[in-house]
Amino acid sequence: VMKDRNSVLLLVLAFSCAWACAARAVADQWGISVNGRDVTSLARPRTSGNGIFVDIKALAPKLRLVVEVCPDQVIVRAADGAVWTGRETGMVMHGPNEDLILSAPLLGIGDAIYLEVEAAGRLSGLAVRRRPAEQHAELVADSSRPAHARADTVAVTKPPRAFRIPKTAAEIDGKIE
Repeated sequence: VMKDRNSVLLLVLAFSCAWACAARAVADQWGISVNGRDVTSLARPRTSGNGIFVDIKALAPKLRLVVEVCPDQVIVRAADGAVWTGRETGMVMHGPNEDLILSAPLLGIGDAIYLEVEAAGRLSGLAVRRRPAEQHAELVADSSRPAHARADTVAVTKPPRAFRIPKTAAEIDGKIE
């Protein structure tokens, strides 16, 4: 009887820990929307420091982008015809009239290409509005400047910084979709 009781307690403890970890993962996840539509499942957002990173390859149709991953570069075609190129782990996206200086590198994990949400907004011509209290970032039409307005060089956010994006359990186990 004592052995069964210990097994039950151990099982309850294991489920409690799993539930707490799952609740924390959900609590740490930011929601992402594009022009009022929730795209969190497509964006697969991850955070590191104060950065929010989204999978621009999966999110591309919603951002009106075409993302192509080549062996030596990532090519992003914007709706306005601009073609941006960059390298995985690179800190710059080269455009037709300007370079977009990234505050965190372009990062490939499995099939995903992660880019900080502000850079994704800049490439797609959308403004990014963060609502930290709600853990939500929205990309919306930027009416303050025309999509074709360009500067010589644009810094997306603060100067480059070190960061880490932890792998999910599925990525560690090699079960990436």
